[in-house]
Amino acid sequence: MERLLLYRWPGNVRQLQNEVRRMAALAEPNSTLLPNDISGAILAALPLRHTPLSSSEIAVSLHDKLLPTLARIESEMIKAALTEHGGKVEAVAKALGISRKGLYLKRQRLGL
Repeated sequence: MERLLLYRWPGNVRQLQNEVRRMAALAEPNSTLLPNDISGAILAALPLRHTPLSSSEIAVSLHDKLLPTLARIESEMIKAALTEHGGKVEAVAKALGISRKGLYLKRQRLGL
């Protein structure tokens, strides 16, 4: 699915529709479509690897537990906002789209 999403689809919806039809027509009954089932032209046009993360991005595994992952993301976002806004609570809360009290409670819960 990720590879289909990453492709630009210059032929728009028709090209995507034709590709899905082609993959389904060539698939064995009761089988799962795999990335290798995508046509070679589309696979060749995709980037071989993702661009490296910038310092303002964080990567998470989709197989990790949800609550610890959310806590890690919240913690990193709060730390970055605190740094960016020089520790000014009002500005940090506004930048994060939460109330000052919400920020205070999150900082307490996360030990920040």
